[in-house]
Amino acid sequence: TIELQHKPPSPARGVLTSTRLTADTSFDDWTPFREGIRQTLAWALAEREGGS
Repeated sequence: TIELQHKPPSPARGVLTSTRLTADTSFDDWTPFREGIRQTLAWALAEREGGS
C-alpha cells in the first residue's frame, strides 16, 4: 500500500515541475512575445479599418 501511494506522487510531481518550468520560461519570454502580439493586433486592426 505504501508503495502504491508513493508511486503516483512521483510522476505528478514531475509534471508539476515541468509545468512550472514552462510557466517560468513563458513568463521570461512574455515581454518580446507581448510585443509581437501588440504588433499583430495593430496590424489586424489596421486591416479591419482598411475596409477589406
